[in-house]
Amino acid sequence: MNLCCNTAKVEWHKIVWFSNCIPRHAFVLWMAMQNRLSTQDRIAIWKPNDVMQCAFCKQCLDSIEHLFFTCVFSIDVWKEMQKMLSVNMSFSWRSVVEELYRLPNNNNIWSIVRRLVFGVVVYFLWLKITGFEVKESKTVKEVEDKRNVEIQRRKSRIVSNSLVV
Repeated sequence: MNLCCNTAKVEWHKIVWFSNCIPRHAFVLWMAMQNRLSTQDRIAIWKPNDVMQCAFCKQCLDSIEHLFFTCVFSIDVWKEMQKMLSVNMSFSWRSVVEELYRLPNNNNIWSIVRRLVFGVVVYFLWLKITGFEVKESKTVKEVEDKRNVEIQRRKSRIVSNSLVV
């Protein structure tokens, strides 16, 4: 019994899945590539009477194209990313995917950075849209301090318990 699907490879798979990808970013990007994110244009099929509008611009129903490329907020984000990467890409989902596909997708540092940035921007825009908060990562010093405090508490409990006995 063969559990592996023998479906045709999609052209964009190397943009999403590569050895240096960040799994949670790649997953959201993969969902977006397949148009499977729960955007308002998809939700409106089941709830046609609900009043929905883009969480950023409040101007229209959101969709993959709108949220990631035509919304004023998203355009500003992409412009900043383009400045940082010194690239010039158009602002449409299909054209950006095609441009990224045409560029070399190998282990060259700029190839990796391009794909990582694309995944990061899509991931964080999606988090912002859905209202999820990104947990702040703690520094090593903060983790060590917390651990040291916990060790001191345990020591004091042991000492106090031994004095009682």
